[in-house]
Amino acid sequence: MFKQFHDEIVNVKCVGVVNMVDLAREERMKKYDKLIDEFEKISTRPRIKKLASKNREEVGEIAVRVLSELEIFLNKIKKNDKK
Repeated sequence: MFKQFHDEIVNVKCVGVVNMVDLAREERMKKYDKLIDEFEKISTRPRIKKLASKNREEVGEIAVRVLSELEIFLNKIKKNDKK
């Protein structure tokens, strides 16, 4: 699911707003903010970090990739929020 919506979320969160009010965009922003909060929770859970530390197993490799992609994604969003 993450990869499916990554680009859309980054575009909506990082692209500047024109001078018009876009209610549909505002609704998407609220939903994406909730989704981003959930991704942040996932990235800090001890269980996924423990799985990632078992790098020699397939599950560990997947956990490492998920954490890496989440970190990149969340950094893009946070960098934009600071602007």
